[in-house]
Amino acid sequence: MIKDLIERHGKKRVFVISYAALFVLLAIIYFAMYRAEHTYAFGEATLRVTSVDFFTGDVEARDGDGNVIIITRRWPWLHLPDMPLFLQSSNDFTIQYLDKTITYSIINDEEGHRRVYTFSDGTQAVAFTPPIIDRSPALDTRYMLIFETTLQHEEAALMHWLIGFAHNHTPVQTYVMLATFSAALLPLGLGFLLYPEVFWQLRMTLLVRGGKPNENVLVLYTISGVIIMALAFAPAIILLL
Repeated sequence: MIKDLIERHGKKRVFVISYAALFVLLAIIYFAMYRAEHTYAFGEATLRVTSVDFFTGDVEARDGDGNVIIITRRWPWLHLPDMPLFLQSSNDFTIQYLDKTITYSIINDEEGHRRVYTFSDGTQAVAFTPPIIDRSPALDTRYMLIFETTLQHEEAALMHWLIGFAHNHTPVQTYVMLATFSAALLPLGLGFLLYPEVFWQLRMTLLVRGGKPNENVLVLYTISGVIIMALAFAPAIILLL
């Protein structure tokens, strides 16, 4: 198929069209991944993250009508956003959206570990884990976090999505860097695929005069082109995993 295209349109045109098509494909993939990571469906609203404070972990998002939703994070005595939650004495997260206020507190003290949700309708969900020495093998419903209503499920899921986004989102700069890396590899890979003899000559200019590559060498260069093309798409695949 590739040979037919080359015979019909020439290598140069096939190279340009192939590069343009693959570049557009990569751009669509990275843009779709960025939008998917920054978008969340909350009830009938679609929320899109607009900013993240690296130092505090605060996240700001907007819905389709431009209404702002903000999640703030506060530590009573510790201000190290990268420290694991279980090493901190307490974490307080607050969501403000329209007339809704949702809070989530993680409390570690001598009594044990508690997770307390307070939802926009005033109801609460609490999970309590006592110190290890006080734990009983018998099942205790206090240890279980139970959401009783759809509103509690949706608001708890929103809370954890925003918290997870603040900790694990991919910065815009990373998308730009990976897209640039992929765009740079595409012409190199296509060059090995379509012009293996040219790359052989570039490599052998100072070693061989008047020589020609055999078929086996050209196949190896073509395989190298396929590998380079795969590497161009590898960053996008890694981000998806």
